[in-house]
Amino acid sequence: MPSWLQTIETCPSTNRIALDRAPDLNHGDAIFTRNQTAGRGQRNRVWHSPAGVMTVSFVVQELQPEQRPLLSLSAGLAIIKTIETLIPELTTVPALKWPNDVLIYDRKVSGVLCEMRSSLPTTVVIGIGLNLTATFEKSVLDSGANPISLHEVAATVPDDLTMLKCLRQCLLRQVGQLDSRTDFQAVIQQVRSRDALYGQSIQFERPNGQRIFGIGRGIHSSGGLLIEGTDGQITTHHSGRVILGK
Repeated sequence: MPSWLQTIETCPSTNRIALDRAPDLNHGDAIFTRNQTAGRGQRNRVWHSPAGVMTVSFVVQELQPEQRPLLSLSAGLAIIKTIETLIPELTTVPALKWPNDVLIYDRKVSGVLCEMRSSLPTTVVIGIGLNLTATFEKSVLDSGANPISLHEVAATVPDDLTMLKCLRQCLLRQVGQLDSRTDFQAVIQQVRSRDALYGQSIQFERPNGQRIFGIGRGIHSSGGLLIEGTDGQITTHHSGRVILGK
């Protein structure tokens, strides 16, 4: 097993363990489990983790405040590149749903949750759930979550360790690009090229519950979502939830 990888048989949340152990972990270290029992998504929503979901949390260090708004999207790009590297028949298929999901054929295959400890302001834990061979219960499918697993669309799905090694390499490369202004702009362009919401009719729910109806108009250079409202005005949003369809 690689020195950077800590495997836990079962745990409530790999993010929680990574946050607790962060002072003793190095840049690029990871906590991995095949059985996460209390996973969380954005805004404390449930992250369904049946058998066959790869759940891992990576520690990244020395991040500057201006890098953080693009971190979830950068992690999404790393997931996409991992899928395309190891499953070439899916090249150009995965897309990003702002702010933290990866979609395949408009269904969620992966999600990202970035968290930090106030005592470690330049260290962030990037939690990733990737559906490899999971079979989801009908109640989950009917809930609107609409997940998909790679085994449904790929002839062969690589094993956990192969996926983890490639994902770590892609993730650290993407995070490294946020250091350079030139590379930062390249990341923005990559994100925009994979934007699943561009031109789509969406509902946007603000943190206060207010909903906006409009059309997705891309990703701002700050990492925010651009929405064209019914009045034709384009506004930028950095926090909230996207619901596809009117």
